[in-house]
Formats: sequence, structure tokens, C-alpha cells
Amino acid sequence: MSIIEDSELLSLIDKELQNDDCYSDDNHLILAQDILYQTLIMASTQCNYWIFQGNPKVFDFETALKEEILTDWTVSAHKDKIKSGDKAILWVTGNQSGCYALGVVTSETTIYGKRLTKVI
Repeated sequence: MSIIEDSELLSLIDKELQNDDCYSDDNHLILAQDILYQTLIMASTQCNYWIFQGNPKVFDFETALKEEILTDWTVSAHKDKIKSGDKAILWVTGNQSGCYALGVVTSETTIYGKRLTKVI
């Protein structure tokens, strides 16, 4: 396997690191290591944003939110993609529809009967 040299990137790096106090990286190993590290860090810190929709005819969301008793959510779609650290928007439908809460998914999906539940 070979990696094609990116002359534009190397030129930019050389311009930025022309100081005497910078370590010479002739083989670009430090640069490659830094790019890999930054890529992995960015991949692990990215989160998804989900809209959890609820029907007020089925559940009293306002009271549950005021009394802080809403601790989990049943989902049927994207259950394999929702992960701890993702952000959630609680959208309530009906005459008073809108965003009622913002939350963070705090656990991986767990099987609850035939449905999957997320803790927010």
C-alpha cells in the first residue's frame, strides 16, 4: 500500500513550522500521527440529534416533565444508530405542538419487550 503525497498540505505545514523550536519531521510521521489522532477524536465526539415525538392524547408530557418523571423513551426507528451522548428533542404533537424539552441520551438502547428504550 502506498500513500500519495499531498504537496499542498506539506507546503502549508512547512510554512507554519519554519521555527527553530519545531522538531524536524522529514518523514511526516508526526503529521500523519496527528491527522489520525484528530480524525479519531472527531469521530468519537460527534453525536447525532434525534427528535422523539410524543402524542399528548397517549401520555401527559407536560406533567411528566414538570415532575421530572420522564426518564426513558420508546423508539421504533433508528434504534441501532441512537447512542449514549446523542442529543434529543422532545416534540409533542397536537394543538399545542412544539419542542417541550431538550435532552441527552444517557445509555445505550435496551430491549424492553419487543421495543427499544432510550434513557434521556
